[in-house]
Amino acid sequence: MKASVYGGELRWGNDVVLNPWIELVDPEHERKQKVVIFSGQLGGGSETAKGPAEIDVELPFKGDNFTLLIGYDFYADGDLPDRAGGPRTIPLTAPPNLVE
Repeated sequence: MKASVYGGELRWGNDVVLNPWIELVDPEHERKQKVVIFSGQLGGGSETAKGPAEIDVELPFKGDNFTLLIGYDFYADGDLPDRAGGPRTIPLTAPPNLVE
């Protein structure tokens, strides 16, 4: 599986994200596989690692019936402090042409 976290504000701006991750969950929520894409603070701040961050890993979680979630532990935008917060989990839905 390949995954990345990117965006201009994470590279050159003042947004930061802490521990962005992806998670695969089976329909019964019995098996989960959480993969941290970057461990630590990623972003445009001078004291953080700059984006983008990428991973390419082999997952022990196999199968074609799972839910994909993305998330992070904390997010902040230096220009919009009211958007700061976390943790946040976002379920993703496959495009219709990928679902049989």
